[in-house]
Amino acid sequence: LAVPTTDEPLRLLALSCSAPKAIGLERVAVILEQELPLYPVKAIAAAPLDTIYLCSDLTIGATPVAGASRLESRAIFLEVDPGDAPVDYLRSVFHHEIAHVLEEFYSGPFQDEWDDHNLKSFEYLQATSSFGDVGLTWGTMTTPGFATAYGMTNPLEDRAELYAHLMTLFDATLARGERDAMLRAKTRALMRERSVKAPGMNADFWRLVRGHQVA
Repeated sequence: LAVPTTDEPLRLLALSCSAPKAIGLERVAVILEQELPLYPVKAIAAAPLDTIYLCSDLTIGATPVAGASRLESRAIFLEVDPGDAPVDYLRSVFHHEIAHVLEEFYSGPFQDEWDDHNLKSFEYLQATSSFGDVGLTWGTMTTPGFATAYGMTNPLEDRAELYAHLMTLFDATLARGERDAMLRAKTRALMRERSVKAPGMNADFWRLVRGHQVA
């Protein structure tokens, strides 16, 4: 874990952030203490991730964001002061960014066939959601097969949003899949691929995730 210092804000191409505020840092630290232990050590060790930056004023260009991942730098960035955002939202952001880091564990055929789970008329990039919409449209989605509107921007965000919901709303995601055959197909495919490709993220992992949420 790392934080920018007050005299040296962090800048990485279009991404920038500054030293975190203490109250936000404490809140996110509790979330990480609860959520990081869910992940098998082997999976994190094999992933392109060395550093989790905790910072304030996280932006990409001029756009404020709640989280970002930079695989070339083997890092993810989390905004620790997102205003009045609920704790469950911050949990979702963390798992969303981890999902991007773990993307390399998906096989080529799995990624190639992902679009087959969407309506034939659907095209990514048709959504107008901005960065940082993680989880905010869960209760209002009407397009079959999608956890949130942000997931409609491209396949990577689609998978990251669905994964984040499994990690924070496991039972609710499965229940919604009972009413949405496309979402159910995506959920099953994602969980199956994770179990096969990611070290230690097998059926026992998903049972741990569900038990953690219930607790």
